[in-house]
Amino acid sequence: MARPGAPNAAPPPFASSAAQRAALDAALERGVLALVDIGTAKATCLICRIDRNQIGEGAAGLGGFGAARIVGAGVNRARGVRLGAVVDMEEAERAVRAAVDQAQRDSGEKATHAVVTLSAGYPRSHALTGETAVEKESVSERDLSRAVAACRPPSEGDGREILHAIPVNWSLDAEPRVRDPRGFAGRRLGVDLHVLTVAEGAVRNLALVLRRADLALAGAAATGYASGLACLAEEELEDGAACIDLGAGATTIALFLRRHLVFADALRFGGEHITQDVMRAFGLAFPDAERLKVLEGAAVVGEGAGRQRIEAAFDLGRFNGQPPTRADLATAIRPRFEETLVLARDRLEQAGFAFLPSRRVVLTGGGAQLKGAVEAARAVFGSQVRIGRPLRIGGLPPQFSGPAFAAVAGLATYAVRAPDAVWSAPRDGAKGGAAAPRWGGLFRWLKDTW
Repeated sequence: MARPGAPNAAPPPFASSAAQRAALDAALERGVLALVDIGTAKATCLICRIDRNQIGEGAAGLGGFGAARIVGAGVNRARGVRLGAVVDMEEAERAVRAAVDQAQRDSGEKATHAVVTLSAGYPRSHALTGETAVEKESVSERDLSRAVAACRPPSEGDGREILHAIPVNWSLDAEPRVRDPRGFAGRRLGVDLHVLTVAEGAVRNLALVLRRADLALAGAAATGYASGLACLAEEELEDGAACIDLGAGATTIALFLRRHLVFADALRFGGEHITQDVMRAFGLAFPDAERLKVLEGAAVVGEGAGRQRIEAAFDLGRFNGQPPTRADLATAIRPRFEETLVLARDRLEQAGFAFLPSRRVVLTGGGAQLKGAVEAARAVFGSQVRIGRPLRIGGLPPQFSGPAFAAVAGLATYAVRAPDAVWSAPRDGAKGGAAAPRWGGLFRWLKDTW
C-alpha cells in the first residue's frame, strides 16, 4: 500500500476554508502546531506549543501572544520552489520534510497540522462593504456573519479563491469605527471587509507538499501579512505601516491600519535576481555570487568603497588588472534592489499609503539584511524606514530571530489571532443586507473610512 502523499497515491481533497479553520481549532486544542515557510532559498519549520487558556481575546485583537511559544526549529536549503511557487513536488517535499523532522526532534513534539506562508498566487486585494438588519435587541455573532455574507465576493472568474477575508471596520446605525459591535444595541450593522484572493492552485500545491510531509493544512497566510504581524510595533499596527518582505524569489507587501491588514501584494522579484546580476557582472557561478553578495555586498555605494578591493577565495576576475572594489559590487547590486523598492512603492501608493496617519516602512526577509538596505529604502520612500525582526514570539532561538525568519515566526501570531474566522462561520446568505463592492483600488476606501 502506498503511503499517504506518495506519487502513486490519490491526492487528498483540498480542505475548504471552513475545514482549515476546524483543523486549526483542533490543533490549538491539541496544543501543538507546525509553522512552515516554504521559500525559494530555504524551508523553515517552527514547532509551536499553544496554551489555549491564554488565547483570551487574541482572536479579536492583538492579545494572546503569551499563548504561543516556540519549542523547536528546523531549517533546510529549499528545493522545488521558484518565485515563491512550488514547481517540483518531490523536491519541495524533501526540503520541507527535512526541516519538519529537525524541528520535531528539537522539540520532542509531533505535529499533525501546519499553518504555512504563501508568496505566490498573484494576490489581489478588494474592499467590500455589507449591511444587514440586527435581528434582536443587540448585535450577536449571527448578525456579524450575516453582515459579512452580505458582501458579494469579487467576480474574478474561475481559479481564484479567498485567502483572507478580514473585517476591518464595523458600523452600527451608520456610526463608524465600532471595534467590536457584539452586545451593542442598534438596527443596522455594517462592515468594511478586506478580501485577499489568490490563484487556487498556489494554496492547493502547498497543501499537497504538506500532506506528503505528513502534515495537514490548517491555514495559510500571505507572507507579508505574517511578517507584519511578527515585526510591527503596536503604534505601527495602529497608525499605519507597510511591511515589505524581501524574499529570495518574491517580494511581498502588506499594509496595516488600525491593527488590520488592509492591502497585500507580491512582486516576482527577489534576492535571487540580485544574485543573478552579480553572476553576470563578475562571471561567477550562482553559489559564489550569492556568497559574495551576502558577505561583501551593499545596496548603496559607501564612502571610500571605490578604494576598497575585494579579495575572495574564488576568482572574481580583474578590473584593469586589479581585483574589483566594493563600489563595483554595489553598482551591480543597487539597480535591481532599487527597482524592487520602486515597484513596491508604486503598489503601495495605488493602495492609499499616502493617506495613512503614519507612513512607516518596515523591511523584513533575507534581503533586508543587505548592507545599506535602510538607506536605499529611505531614498525611495522618503519616510521612516527600519529593519523588522520578530517581536512578541516566546522561545524563538537566537539564530531564528532575524528578519529572514519574520514570516514563519509571524504565523504563531496569526494562528492565535484568527482575524478572519468570521468569514468561515455558517452564513445564511445576504438576507436583509446589500453588498456594495468598491473597485479601482483601496485608496478611496482608506481615505473615506479612516
